[in-house]
Amino acid sequence: MPECYRHPDKEAVETCADCARFICEECKIEVKRKFYCPGCIEEMMARRARESVLGPGFPAASLKEKRKINRIYLMVLVLILLIVFILYIFGVFG
Repeated sequence: MPECYRHPDKEAVETCADCARFICEECKIEVKRKFYCPGCIEEMMARRARESVLGPGFPAASLKEKRKINRIYLMVLVLILLIVFILYIFGVFG
């Protein structure tokens, strides 16, 4: 049997269901009766976290765009509140 891609001194016992790399007993992670390497698990978790924020199918670049839009909304809201406060100070609201 070939050796583990992360531990060359250890014998591989499985192959990763996603990337097909050889993995040893220490590296294999079972998910729904399939075995994955730590790298693929990290990638899956990052993808799941990104999709929970943006929704499925959004590329990573969309996260930066969404943050930029959120900043613009926040600045507009602060500006509106500032204008209302100034109008209140000058007695426009009675």
